[in-house]
Amino acid sequence: MNKLGIKFMVSAAFYGLIAMSVGVYMAATSDYLFKAAHGHLNLLGWVTMSIFGIVYFVLPKLASTKLAKLHFYCAHLAVLFLSGGMAIFVLFGSTDVAKVGAVFAISSMLLFLFGLIKYGSDKANFPHTSVIDSKHPMAQ
Repeated sequence: MNKLGIKFMVSAAFYGLIAMSVGVYMAATSDYLFKAAHGHLNLLGWVTMSIFGIVYFVLPKLASTKLAKLHFYCAHLAVLFLSGGMAIFVLFGSTDVAKVGAVFAISSMLLFLFGLIKYGSDKANFPHTSVIDSKHPMAQ
């Protein structure tokens, strides 16, 4: 796997662990005050970052671009500001940080979409056969 794909996957696992920890805390205390922050950590941090990592694995030419590196930082800012902003809203009633996070989230997805359109579509090196079609079983 290329380095950017690995960075996205490690980040996803980190955010997933934090989100799960928040979920366990909420369940243990029956205090679901931070459910919006928990949800955003799961969806933006764990799920979306995982998908980005997989795509960058499949499209290594895209992963090697400056655009992809910019996307990496923008995606992190989206997770941090949007999830943190949800917690700040619950504690202090302000949506300002979450709004900044939303701008980063949309910007991150726009960068990703632009990269896919510009570098991804016909330049992918997909294998001609899948593991299912392979004559070699996955496990013996």
